[in-house]
Amino acid sequence: MLAFRSLTALAALMPLAACAPTFNGGAGLGPATRMGPARTHNASRSTSWFNAAAQKSPLLYVSNAGGVTVYSVNGANSFTLVGELFGFQVPAGECADAHGNVFITDESARAIVEYGHGSITPKAVIADTQGQPLSCAIDRTTGHMAVTNYSDPSGAEPGNIVVYTLPSGTATEYSDPHLYEPLYCAFDRKGNLFANAYDDTFHGVLGELRQGSQNFTILTLSGGTLNLPGWVQTKGTQVLMGDLYDPKTSIYQLSISGSTATVVGKIALSKTQTLAQFTLFGSGSATVIIAPDNDYSNVQIYSYPGGASLGSFTSGLSMPVGTAISE
Repeated sequence: MLAFRSLTALAALMPLAACAPTFNGGAGLGPATRMGPARTHNASRSTSWFNAAAQKSPLLYVSNAGGVTVYSVNGANSFTLVGELFGFQVPAGECADAHGNVFITDESARAIVEYGHGSITPKAVIADTQGQPLSCAIDRTTGHMAVTNYSDPSGAEPGNIVVYTLPSGTATEYSDPHLYEPLYCAFDRKGNLFANAYDDTFHGVLGELRQGSQNFTILTLSGGTLNLPGWVQTKGTQVLMGDLYDPKTSIYQLSISGSTATVVGKIALSKTQTLAQFTLFGSGSATVIIAPDNDYSNVQIYSYPGGASLGSFTSGLSMPVGTAISE
């Protein structure tokens, strides 16, 4: 059995809900509020900027304490600071769609802010009335976006997972008694959604919302030990899940069969202390893992799947958390 163990070191990132759970089925929520440039996102005194010369490059977005830094991707292991976005309260997880739009969850503002590729002005904002958004993921088969709310808007009740139909913003909520406090999520190439969470006893669980289903399947985890459920990504047929706090920080490679998730590999990240939202970039043997570390305030680059250290960068970073690539 793959065991999860809660640690308090990341309490600031993942506050634990305190009250007994109440749950609803997958109910339609109607259109979410969508606006132009967000007047409510003006907490920062700094001015956003972007070097227009990098407009045609792939861009790496990294959410930090108070803002988002933007880097041009000049190769699998070459990143140049080309912009900064401000006006957030607590920027957290990120995701990008097939058109290069980047979505950034803002926990305290209870919103998901959308930016076009290289833009310094929000393209749209989804007001998350259902909770406090921590992470997001884009389904490349439909264009829909999933958002994990680790609690309700008050912070006192269980969270949920909301799937938004874009660009309309129509939302569908999914709740499950096992997914008491949803954390991180990712779609696979077939449109299946994977999300990890704490249950109501604060043990970690991994769930799968299969395409076309109205309910999550809670997966049996086997073949290894995981200290703290971390960010989720997918690669091919595998689900990759990070360990957020481990002296030997790792990414677990999971094979999904029916209702079982089996650890089939483990990628050790030797120079990362606290792994935040890792991202894969590149193809074939040139694929790299982009691994932000909010303890060391840097981003480490590793080979995939070997895990060899390829360098790091720190420019513009302060407690990096979320990452996404816009192309």
